[in-house]
Amino acid sequence: MTELRKQRRQVVQSAKEEIAQFWSQRKGSSTKRPKGPSQAPAETTFVFQLPLYPSLPIPSKIMPTVDCLPVEVRRRICLSVRDYSWHDLSALSRASKEWHDFAATELYRHLRLAFSDRTDLQNDMSELRTDGLGRQYLRYARTLELDSLLETRDVSLQFLTWTLAYYRQEDWEPIIDLLSRLQHLRLLSYAVLNMFPTCLFQALQQLHPACQLDVWTSQSPTLDLPGLGRSHRCVGKQFKEPFDLNILRSSALRTLKAVYTVGQDPEQGWIHNDEAFSFIFTAPNLKHLLVDEMPARRDNPIMKVKREWQEFASQAKPSRTSPCIDTLTFINGDPHHPYERILLNISTMVDLSRLRSLDVAVNSEPAMLSKAASILGHLERLYVHMVPWNKQRITDWYNDPEGSTWDDEEMISAVQAFRPLRFLCLRGLRNFSSLSRILSSHHSLEGLSLEGSDRHPRTPPDGFKYPIFNSEHIRSIAKLCPRLEELRMPLQRSQGNAQECEIYKALGQLSRIQTVYLDLDCDPRSSPQEDEIPGPSCLREILINSAIDESLVTEIFKLVFVHQQTRKIKNLRVNLVGADGFSRELEHVIRQLARSFLVTRNDFYLNTDELVEVKEIGGVAWQLCREDEIGYSGPVHIPRDIKEVLEEFWPLQSDRNRSKKWKEFPLLVRSFPLESMH
Repeated sequence: MTELRKQRRQVVQSAKEEIAQFWSQRKGSSTKRPKGPSQAPAETTFVFQLPLYPSLPIPSKIMPTVDCLPVEVRRRICLSVRDYSWHDLSALSRASKEWHDFAATELYRHLRLAFSDRTDLQNDMSELRTDGLGRQYLRYARTLELDSLLETRDVSLQFLTWTLAYYRQEDWEPIIDLLSRLQHLRLLSYAVLNMFPTCLFQALQQLHPACQLDVWTSQSPTLDLPGLGRSHRCVGKQFKEPFDLNILRSSALRTLKAVYTVGQDPEQGWIHNDEAFSFIFTAPNLKHLLVDEMPARRDNPIMKVKREWQEFASQAKPSRTSPCIDTLTFINGDPHHPYERILLNISTMVDLSRLRSLDVAVNSEPAMLSKAASILGHLERLYVHMVPWNKQRITDWYNDPEGSTWDDEEMISAVQAFRPLRFLCLRGLRNFSSLSRILSSHHSLEGLSLEGSDRHPRTPPDGFKYPIFNSEHIRSIAKLCPRLEELRMPLQRSQGNAQECEIYKALGQLSRIQTVYLDLDCDPRSSPQEDEIPGPSCLREILINSAIDESLVTEIFKLVFVHQQTRKIKNLRVNLVGADGFSRELEHVIRQLARSFLVTRNDFYLNTDELVEVKEIGGVAWQLCREDEIGYSGPVHIPRDIKEVLEEFWPLQSDRNRSKKWKEFPLLVRSFPLESMH
């Protein structure tokens, strides 16, 4: 053993001498190298090799191992790999025991249980045993998500759009047993239509007292008896269950979706049943509140329920802990009731001065939103619908489209009244002049989302559906919002012509932009008629605009990338809108031509020569929906005039499956075979 140690010391000493000699030579050469602006020192790569001693282990001081890296560095490596590819992170976990421990923390961090009944739940639990396939989750899971889903064998395939269901058996024991075996649970996310069960709440408090709770389904606080204290319509079984008010006092509650009931009296006007919210605001750590507004019902008058709560509150005396809420969301996009009044009413019950995110629509009084702006002094993100529900109804646009006001001046003033924001989402804005005025008050924007609205059935007199329709608009946004990193906008396609391409090029003028989301509209008509098939010329334009494939989205990305000097662009999301405005047969064709894609730039990943990676989004969901629709409504028979246009652009007998005329468009798209339309 003494001789072995001596040999090891000799190896280390020899290595030290070679390192010292290397630095001495490099230092000497650097003093002799002439310096000058025309001769920059060239970078030299030095390879240092130790003498090999097969019989001796290489000292750890010479050969770095994973243990030499700081814990935070190793964790960040795993996070970077995970963000790029879950499969690569899995491969990294098999590199060594040390890497497995770090990678497994990310691989098994999130556990999601999706079940439709007790049988599904028990099947999942059978794998979450010490000898089951999911055993690693017991050790590493930090988040548990509970989702009760509609059964996939339902004929309507509603799970594609609205998936949450009521858990009929209400057997929570398997989940409680799982809670007892999870070792490091930090967050429970609840997405089941049932009222959050008291037994689950008690188990969480006992087994994981530091665990946070997010409740994403509508909860309706009650008093002592089921149904008591509720004046809204009990449309679901869950609203016949009691809700334990003790949950609201828990420090674990971080997110809550709560029912807020509003009624209307001919003499008193709007009546708010807000007494239950005084108990909601006893949650000391509540950060995210989602308001599910529900109308009052006649069989349980709202004034009667208000008195019940007032009597209960006078006895219970809920404490005022004044939680610091970060986000407030009104979930219904069309406010049949006064969301702006509800917002101001909530502001009298809890301090909203530090609210960071607000998602709201307006019923009829934009001035109240302006008033709320003065209260929300720290707001950073605003999502707002620019079309008041009752101030200007849809029938106004149908009856007098030219005389209608397309953008509401009071709504524009209300958005301008907010402090400079970091993110702004405007739904239903139509004119660029309105957008420009709003952005002049929010130069600090890092994210901007412009979304279309189905409340606009017609195109304005100027002929443009959306606020951005030329490259100058993009350049104006670049000047108004120099910090913009994320942009979503609807865009009317124009067959990939020069004007459309100029818009894509102009996106490169946004020097900091990293993510672009394009909602491409294929329909050039100003007054769509769902039941009629457009004429041949219009039909050709619609199909050209609808043809979205990997080649097209890649070319769009390249146009942005090449014209952006900073090369910041990383992600491009392309989606088609407007297909539901056509007849069933034409929509069926358009849906197959128009696919949705995510384009991601390859920055540093190994073994690739491609600039971008292109992934299709939602293809499987659309095929399922298509099969279900055909099964429900019968087969789709493509009319002859549509087939003729398809054959013109994508002839089956052509080797390239593309007509000569197709090559004339600036943005070429790959072919789609006609037989897939049958």
